Amino acid sequence: MFARLAFIVPACNAAKTLTDTLLSLEKQTTPEWQAIVVDDGSTDGTAACVRRIGDPRITLVRQTNQGLPTARNMGICEARADYLCFLDADDIVEPAFVETMIEAIGDADLAACATRMLGPGLNDLGWVIHPTAADCTIERMIEFNPLAVGSIVVRAATIRRPEMLSAGQLFDPDLTCHEDWDAWLRMTASGARWARPRQDALFGYRLRRGSMSSKLAEMHTVGRRVIGRASVRPELKAGAQHRWSVRHLARAIAADEGSLASDLRAQIGSLSAQDLDILAGAFRHAFGLAEHVCPTSMSPDVRDRRNALVLAHLAGPEAERLLDRLAHDHVEMLAQIVTTLAEGDIPVLYGMGRNGHRAAEAMDALLQGKPWGWIDDAAGADAPGRGIRLRRDMLTTRHVVIVTPEDRGAILRSLAARGIRRVFELQGMRGGIFDTALP
Repeated sequence: MFARLAFIVPACNAAKTLTDTLLSLEKQTTPEWQAIVVDDGSTDGTAACVRRIGDPRITLVRQTNQGLPTARNMGICEARADYLCFLDADDIVEPAFVETMIEAIGDADLAACATRMLGPGLNDLGWVIHPTAADCTIERMIEFNPLAVGSIVVRAATIRRPEMLSAGQLFDPDLTCHEDWDAWLRMTASGARWARPRQDALFGYRLRRGSMSSKLAEMHTVGRRVIGRASVRPELKAGAQHRWSVRHLARAIAADEGSLASDLRAQIGSLSAQDLDILAGAFRHAFGLAEHVCPTSMSPDVRDRRNALVLAHLAGPEAERLLDRLAHDHVEMLAQIVTTLAEGDIPVLYGMGRNGHRAAEAMDALLQGKPWGWIDDAAGADAPGRGIRLRRDMLTTRHVVIVTPEDRGAILRSLAARGIRRVFELQGMRGGIFDTALP
């Protein structure tokens, strides 16, 4: 059977969740899909789940346990479709996923949509992660994997091109994790084109205890390997592995993995201001995953547990600086910045990554109809709300620039070179408004 889009669903002892996944496919607004469920050596009722659904568009393939990358590669061999989506056996897609994502990919090679975070019972956590144009660049992708695997649709013809493969396969069977990150890195570095990300939350990621994402030491080691072997410019790798360790320190603290946190802390050395910003952002995310809560809507007792973890694994000024960053939500900080604006000031968000997107979503409400702008160095970037896109050469003394990326040194230097002095750093509010030359 040939279909427009094939879902490849690796499943190993997934009987408790697979039915939910397959039923979400049955609800698609278009019938032009197929699913390949690759039973990777299950010893439970995984295969029976497929048989109970009884949909001829769902094919069951069984193999001895060989791991996630091999199961996904097997699914690719079996699929007969224009586009592929690699959907895990505990996640779901919204009814409009197939129809919308086929439209979204257009003539590009890959497309991604927003991800809705769900609790173990598929309860909505009120937490949506919106992909940005920056997430689809090699500069962002070498740092970490910014996109959930099930949120991505890829053109089948693209992944069969030799330059997109590793030893003839999309997913490297030698990797015990991060095989999807490795594949997207390879494809992006080889010239695969990403469509503009869809902001619809069409993919649902279920948070569960004991998932692969809890194997932190292994994920850290394999991640360094993925970064190290990526076909990217050497200067992009130079600091990426260091920042990868900083992000994993955050995950170790959030998971209360004292031994790993101690080892990583020793490897990293002194934490710079940028390191602390990255640590704060990664810790917010990792703690939210661990607690199954949205990082921006925590109850006081959850915040207390969060702060206790920081104090348990960091000491002295480092702990104090991290807690200070965690105490301020980005939207709260943006609201503080807005209160400093004088008549005629025009705020400008610089950077439409995740921090920038979230800030842009709040700008219209905070400014109550007053003008604001945004800048991003990526040609395909976009921003929610009524902001107007600007260029650096359009900035004047009327503009107050709010820099959102974690890695912002080059941006600050470029603003200083243009004589722009009214600058906020949204991440951590470090230094407030600058009135002296920027570094």
